[in-house]
Amino acid sequence: MLFRYIILLFIHKRKRSFINKLKKSENEQAENYTISKKILNFSLKILSSPWIVLFTPFIWLFIYESILFIIFFGFNFNCSIISFFYLDNVHNFFIFISSFLTICIIIFDFIFNIPLIFTCKWKKIFLYDDPYHFRLDMIGSLFIFIPTLIWLLVPLPRYFTIVFAEIVLFLQLYFEGIQSLVITILKKNLNLFCCQKKIKFSFNDRMNINYCLQENMIEEFKLFCQFEWSEENILFKLDCIKYKSLNSISDRKKFANIIRNKYLLPDISTLEINAPSKLMNQVSKLIDNEQFESDLFFVLEKVVDVNLSDTISRFSVSSAYRSHLKTLEIEEKSLGL
Repeated sequence: MLFRYIILLFIHKRKRSFINKLKKSENEQAENYTISKKILNFSLKILSSPWIVLFTPFIWLFIYESILFIIFFGFNFNCSIISFFYLDNVHNFFIFISSFLTICIIIFDFIFNIPLIFTCKWKKIFLYDDPYHFRLDMIGSLFIFIPTLIWLLVPLPRYFTIVFAEIVLFLQLYFEGIQSLVITILKKNLNLFCCQKKIKFSFNDRMNINYCLQENMIEEFKLFCQFEWSEENILFKLDCIKYKSLNSISDRKKFANIIRNKYLLPDISTLEINAPSKLMNQVSKLIDNEQFESDLFFVLEKVVDVNLSDTISRFSVSSAYRSHLKTLEIEEKSLGL
């Protein structure tokens, strides 16, 4: 889980860097994907997959149990003081390896954020760059080492040894996803509570995609999407609108290829949208066949609209949205509207 956290944080940072380059560029360009970049993007896609969390423990368990089986086999499946000594040391060795890897991951993240740490940008480290609080899990995992060392090294009565073993297992479970989930649930309910208390600032009855695309709302919504690591959805939506506004076939052809490279190359595009690969490949074939109709991205746009609707449901009760509405209200009063 901690390794996957690091990969997700790295992907998010890479996406934001790519988006910032696009913003600074006067003319949008299709990203040039070299072989090394394709391999990197594909590797990151695989390593960030939730399936890794499901399969890796079984691989770890298979290796561990295989070594224990070999030891048992070497002693003709007889329990003895010597066999127990080897089994105990193998167990401790695997705990050491997992602890060592955990520390390496945390040190790597520390080195990765040294410029922010020395400038005391804690809000950026723990909130803006990490809205799902992965780093709190990573730091929290350090508290596992104290009861683990007591369990392994301190001679205690069997009852207390079992207690410390249970504490270690509980902390491992808590800091490998449960803490992040609990914080997310608390934040969501707090936002809902605050939204209900300040309902006069809410326009939930008209909160939809078109509303968020309005001039006075789009930038705030884009910031919220960026905060939730889903900025590719709104950027794709805006690019689709821009594509449909183009009249000449040559302009559509150029921009359609830019859109494909940015969003529609499965496991390759830096800003790949969350849509079925089959649909993205179908649109790519239409581009290859030079069928640049105004509804070229219609099917994918509908998929992205569903994703955006989910984001909008959270945006409508967010503190960022309430704060933006207050700002708009103050501006309207100052203008006498």
